Amino acid sequence: MLPPSIPISQPVRSPKFGVLPSPSTSHVHAKYDILVWFEICELAPNGEYVPAVVDHSDDLPCRGLFLLHQGIQRRIRITIVHEHAPELHWKDVRELVVGRIRNTPESDEEDNDGSVLSLGLFPGEYVENVEDDRCMFRFEAAWDSSLHNSPLLNRVTAYGEHIYMTLSAYVEIENCGRPAIITKDLSMVLYGRDARAAPRSLKHLFTGGYRNSEANRLSGVYEIVLRRASEGSPGVQRRQRRVLDTSSTYVRGEENLHGWRPRGDSLIFDHQWELEKLTRLEEVERVRHMLLLRERLGIDKGPFTRSHDFTKSEKEVCNMVAKANIESKSNSTSKGSNDACDSTFIMTDRERQLLLKCIKLIQGTIPSKELNIPKLVSPADDTDVTSNMMSLYMSTPSQELFSPENPRTLSEQLPTSDEGIHAPQPLMGTAQSPSEPLVLYVPEVEEIRISPIVARKGYLNVLEHNSNGWKKRWVAVRRPYVFIFRDEKDPVERALINLATAQVECSEDQQAMVRVRNTFSVVTKHRGYLLQTFCEKEVHEWLYAINPLLAGQIRSKLARRRTLVNGSAVLQQQQQPNALRSSQQHQQAKEEK
Repeated sequence: MLPPSIPISQPVRSPKFGVLPSPSTSHVHAKYDILVWFEICELAPNGEYVPAVVDHSDDLPCRGLFLLHQGIQRRIRITIVHEHAPELHWKDVRELVVGRIRNTPESDEEDNDGSVLSLGLFPGEYVENVEDDRCMFRFEAAWDSSLHNSPLLNRVTAYGEHIYMTLSAYVEIENCGRPAIITKDLSMVLYGRDARAAPRSLKHLFTGGYRNSEANRLSGVYEIVLRRASEGSPGVQRRQRRVLDTSSTYVRGEENLHGWRPRGDSLIFDHQWELEKLTRLEEVERVRHMLLLRERLGIDKGPFTRSHDFTKSEKEVCNMVAKANIESKSNSTSKGSNDACDSTFIMTDRERQLLLKCIKLIQGTIPSKELNIPKLVSPADDTDVTSNMMSLYMSTPSQELFSPENPRTLSEQLPTSDEGIHAPQPLMGTAQSPSEPLVLYVPEVEEIRISPIVARKGYLNVLEHNSNGWKKRWVAVRRPYVFIFRDEKDPVERALINLATAQVECSEDQQAMVRVRNTFSVVTKHRGYLLQTFCEKEVHEWLYAINPLLAGQIRSKLARRRTLVNGSAVLQQQQQPNALRSSQQHQQAKEEK
């Protein structure tokens, strides 16, 4: 029989941020698995906040029960643990909201909940652990349970009753347009102020694991999805929101349509994408037309004007000539550098105009908003725009122009001047002012419920990448995750491996390379693990729990090899009597002669 589970709650509505944002439909940039530790600390007699005792059990709806005391100051401490990622840089916690106080696992999730309370925050900080090189971000908040004005938190909990509450942490991430929301349901029991809180289960009383302060925390597994930020004006963003899908709703007389059904909001998105493609094609054709016009007018003169008509040898000759000209100019410049300082340089009108134009470009700045006053563009100015555009494309690689790391639009990169030349409209949205933070992603956090079915658990020797040596760890397989604990008595998950994105390898060549028997490797995107069992039989059992397909392939390969060995042995046994009989016949023939 499976243990009871609690439904995943929606985030508690924040008084500061208001209505929860609608889910984004943009492109997914990256996904990461994060491990979050929740602690409720109480004020000890020595003035320090000590984590309250947690009764860990898989039979509980929240997989843990906090044992609290009545009338003591508390703090809620949250630690976010994950692998190092360039996109995940936690800045600070914006708000921690606690609400939905109840005595049943299910919640009504009403917006008019009067028990919602925004806690006072302490600045978040990164925690460094010598034994663990993963990224750890921790923050705390002061929690006064009397401000909820709930009788469930003001009195001592009756025997057999559990108190449930929902908390939501709004954490700010760098380069993200809105905070990431981490939501968790916690269960607790309130004892008297001077009562001695201890786990009620005999297992914890005999093992004494509740005395370990690091075991008094509740863990949660989350998946954070970073989506590309929606670009464009507020009107475009409003039009790109998902609308209510009424395609399956019955309408009177729809049987006359003979099974025809209207499309959903994907029709709007397809139309917007077609308009975007037309805009991009228009920009490309505009640049192509300008280049062709310059070529026909003979403005571009040089070895690179019609490089597509030259052969390979002609290109090499042009390169050699250009290199020789540059070297001769540099030599003549170095020889006459002393004389040039004393003599005055006489410039022509054309050179003076170019110099003034360069000075204006250096001293000028790109306006944050484009001017609405239309100005005429002369052919000479159009030529300058094209030359500037070509110099930009020649000096900047194409991968740098429109890469996710440099999300600059075309209007931000084209130079502007005071002569009526201004950049064309950007392809996706308007240019962003330097004072505003750069928005690249939209985070979405979803809690992952751990499977109650344990495929296999036991001790393994674990060797991590860039670690000092082997460590004996307690490992539990709950597909699709592998959880690593310090030992068998440790109730808190210290690390996790997502088997859906990991690669499992086990071969004789690998064992010969590492020179360690009974090993197999699990390689993730950020880290590699080498796992060793204590006997050869356990290797296949662990592989079957982690990757059944790979275990089946290895078993079939061994079975085929065993069949070939047995077949060759039988063939040798059959060949031996035949060889002996032929040798005897040959001996008899010799004797007869």
